[in-house]
Amino acid sequence: MNNIKEMIKFADYLFLNNLPSDSILLWYTLRNMKSWVKGKESFQVPNNTLIKLTGFKDKKHVAEARNILVKNKLILYKPGKRGTLPVYQFIPFDQFLDRDLNGSEEETQNQSRDQSQDQSQDQFRDQFQDQSQDQSRDQFQDQSQNQSISNSIYNNQSIKRRRRGRRGGGASEELLLVFEQNFETLRPIVQDGLDNWCEKIGEEIVQEAIQLAVKNGGQKYSYIEKILQQWEAKDLRTVQQVREFANKQSSASHVEDKFSVSETSLSFSFLEGMSAKGVTVG
Repeated sequence: MNNIKEMIKFADYLFLNNLPSDSILLWYTLRNMKSWVKGKESFQVPNNTLIKLTGFKDKKHVAEARNILVKNKLILYKPGKRGTLPVYQFIPFDQFLDRDLNGSEEETQNQSRDQSQDQSQDQFRDQFQDQSQDQSRDQFQDQSQNQSISNSIYNNQSIKRRRRGRRGGGASEELLLVFEQNFETLRPIVQDGLDNWCEKIGEEIVQEAIQLAVKNGGQKYSYIEKILQQWEAKDLRTVQQVREFANKQSSASHVEDKFSVSETSLSFSFLEGMSAKGVTVG
């Protein structure tokens, strides 16, 4: 399915069909995430990721926008179960034969859509069953280090969580997904480290460390770990405490930069004054 062509057809669809802005935003967000997955029509997305990317308030907000897309037969949706993520699939515009955007010839249009819907649902069920069988076989195989981040997120995330299981306050699927999107492929030793930190000081604190590392340009897990070690040494136990500490550090850094610039400017001014008086500075 060509993403660009589908986006153009969706834009044409919007000219003659009314959709709420939230549903339009969700459609484009899902289409963007679909572009990361190659070779499979169905793909998995956590609700928390959609909330973060769309700015929606909560899962209910996501569900309301999604239900409209499903009702208008623009997507197929399969809710996630325990240990698995929700599954989405786009219905290609080409599958709706004689799709009349003006709303005329309603009977012919409805018949075509019903036919296409049944066909898409059958394909969706078959693909999802094949995908589930592939995931079950892959549970006991080593993950390739060269596997792309996109495939790791959407095809193997639930495998890794089922293989390891949740241990008490270990890292959630959403936190591991955020880590992979912003840093590196999730190796077992790194996941162990994130699990341990979440159990020790809480997942919210670990999330704050990840956000600070991204903001400061950190690219490795070791950068996050240094931040967490510093906060632990300072006995910072709440999100408010770590944010206040990070703000103080940032303010102190700005003051040092300003002082350095002022000192350099003063040195240049002194040298220029000496030169103007004919004094040679060796």
